[in-house]
Amino acid sequence: MRDRAGVEVERRSRLKADQEPSLPFVDQEDSLPGLGAARAAGMRCAMLTTSHPSSALAEAGADVVWTSFAGHDPAELLALVDR
Repeated sequence: MRDRAGVEVERRSRLKADQEPSLPFVDQEDSLPGLGAARAAGMRCAMLTTSHPSSALAEAGADVVWTSFAGHDPAELLALVDR
Protein backbone atom coordinates (compact mmCIF):
# COMPACT_ATOMS: atom_id res chain seq x y z
CA MET A 1 0.00 0.00 0.00
CA ARG A 2 1.38 3.42 -0.96
CA ASP A 3 1.21 6.31 1.44
CA ARG A 4 -0.61 9.54 0.65
CA ALA A 5 2.61 11.31 -0.35
CA GLY A 6 3.38 8.58 -2.90
CA VAL A 7 -0.06 8.95 -4.44
CA GLU A 8 0.38 12.75 -4.55
CA VAL A 9 3.77 12.45 -6.24
CA GLU A 10 2.29 10.23 -8.92
CA ARG A 11 -0.77 12.45 -9.41
CA ARG A 12 1.28 15.63 -9.63
CA SER A 13 3.83 14.06 -11.94
CA ARG A 14 1.03 13.11 -14.31
CA LEU A 15 -0.43 16.60 -14.06
CA LYS A 16 2.95 18.12 -14.85
CA ALA A 17 3.38 15.81 -17.85
CA ASP A 18 -0.03 16.86 -19.17
CA GLN A 19 0.68 20.60 -18.90
CA GLU A 20 2.01 22.76 -21.68
CA PRO A 21 5.67 23.63 -20.98
CA SER A 22 4.85 27.35 -20.96
CA LEU A 23 2.01 27.03 -18.43
CA PRO A 24 3.25 28.09 -14.98
CA PHE A 25 2.21 25.99 -12.01
CA VAL A 26 2.93 26.70 -8.36
CA ASP A 27 1.71 24.33 -5.67
CA GLN A 28 0.34 25.54 -2.35
CA GLU A 29 0.84 23.23 0.61
CA ASP A 30 0.84 23.11 4.39
CA SER A 31 2.61 19.79 4.96
CA LEU A 32 6.12 18.48 4.49
CA PRO A 33 4.90 15.46 2.46
CA GLY A 34 3.05 17.93 0.21
CA LEU A 35 6.24 19.91 -0.28
CA GLY A 36 8.08 16.70 -1.13
CA ALA A 37 5.42 15.77 -3.67
CA ALA A 38 5.59 19.21 -5.28
CA ARG A 39 9.38 18.96 -5.54
CA ALA A 40 9.18 15.45 -6.99
CA ALA A 41 6.85 16.81 -9.66
CA GLY A 42 9.27 19.67 -10.41
CA MET A 43 7.03 22.43 -9.04
CA ARG A 44 7.67 25.54 -6.99
CA CYS A 45 5.82 25.53 -3.68
CA ALA A 46 4.27 28.17 -1.45
CA MET A 47 3.83 26.87 2.08
CA LEU A 48 1.33 27.87 4.77
CA THR A 49 2.20 27.56 8.45
CA THR A 50 -0.98 25.71 9.41
CA SER A 51 0.81 22.39 10.12
CA HIS A 52 4.45 23.30 10.78
CA PRO A 53 6.39 26.33 12.02
CA SER A 54 7.82 28.63 9.40
CA SER A 55 11.39 27.67 10.32
CA ALA A 56 10.72 23.99 9.56
CA LEU A 57 9.12 24.83 6.21
CA ALA A 58 11.94 27.16 5.20
CA GLU A 59 14.54 24.59 6.26
CA ALA A 60 12.74 21.95 4.18
CA GLY A 61 13.13 24.16 1.09
CA ALA A 62 9.83 25.99 0.66
CA ASP A 63 10.01 28.76 -1.94
CA VAL A 64 7.92 31.06 0.26
CA VAL A 65 6.32 30.61 3.67
CA TRP A 66 3.19 32.51 4.66
CA THR A 67 0.92 32.35 7.69
CA SER A 68 -2.11 32.71 5.36
CA PHE A 69 -3.01 33.77 1.86
CA ALA A 70 -4.62 36.94 3.24
CA GLY A 71 -2.79 40.03 2.06
CA HIS A 72 -0.98 38.23 -0.74
CA ASP A 73 -1.55 38.65 -4.45
CA PRO A 74 -1.65 35.78 -6.99
CA ALA A 75 1.13 37.62 -8.83
CA GLU A 76 3.44 36.69 -5.96
CA LEU A 77 2.89 33.03 -6.80
CA LEU A 78 3.49 33.63 -10.49
CA ALA A 79 6.75 35.38 -9.61
CA LEU A 80 7.99 32.06 -8.20
CA VAL A 81 7.90 30.57 -11.68
CA ASP A 82 10.52 33.06 -12.87
CA ARG A 83 12.99 32.13 -10.12
